Amino acid sequence: RFQGSSPAAMAVPGQARMGSLLEETGFKLPDPFSFEGGQVWQVAGNDSQALVVHLQPGQEVMCEPGALLSMTDGLTPEVDSGGYGLAFQRSCCAGESCFRMHYKNDVNVPKHIVLSPSFPGKIVPLNMDNHPSGFNLTRGSWMGALGRNAEFGVKTAPSVAAACCASEGCCMTTFNGKGMSWINGGGTVLMRELKAGETITVDTEAVLAWEGTVKLDVKCTGGCMMMCFGGSGIYNTELTGPGMVYVHSMSVSRAKRGYAVTVSK
Repeated sequence: RFQGSSPAAMAVPGQARMGSLLEETGFKLPDPFSFEGGQVWQVAGNDSQALVVHLQPGQEVMCEPGALLSMTDGLTPEVDSGGYGLAFQRSCCAGESCFRMHYKNDVNVPKHIVLSPSFPGKIVPLNMDNHPSGFNLTRGSWMGALGRNAEFGVKTAPSVAAACCASEGCCMTTFNGKGMSWINGGGTVLMRELKAGETITVDTEAVLAWEGTVKLDVKCTGGCMMMCFGGSGIYNTELTGPGMVYVHSMSVSRAKRGYAVTVSK
């Protein structure tokens, strides 16, 4: 496997010290490159990123409608719903489109396709072969996958408090598959592997994805003054391992509020 440093990281003075501070928190940045198992892809850009995928003959990529940025000749586009049941789950419970786009390499030479998120944000790779229990995803966070092995499901929130205050409602989106998939988040995306029984507290809007083995619940942000004037609401989210969690610094809802304040001024 080849791993590289992002251009943004190399351009920041004192990055070595910043990296060590990040490591002390237990978080790290997702890898920007992958050259493994015949799958070649790269996340390009620093802020509003794009995904470049190298497709061998016969390979295909599946993505959300509207994700295409560019592609070379020789890729055959196709759209389907994957069945009414799955389409309903994706649309009503996962915050995704009813339809899925497929771009397949039907020629005898490698081809390239470039995809982008539906909003300015970061692209996060998920090697689903390393996560047999799947992931829980926040609404609208799924972007694409290699092949057609991407399945969405629904599970109920673990508690009444989580259903009301964890920003995901009564039903939470589950995602399972094989091979590479990609999700998108806003701002800076960080990942952390939680040990069994290890718990971290995260702002409710900062949660992007958490592995199926991770337990999600909520806890009060503090006393009455903190809940009313602390800016985090009444509850924060608690994530308890074992498993991988992803958080992002600028969710769509947080960005909308920031833009609204700027426009109003």
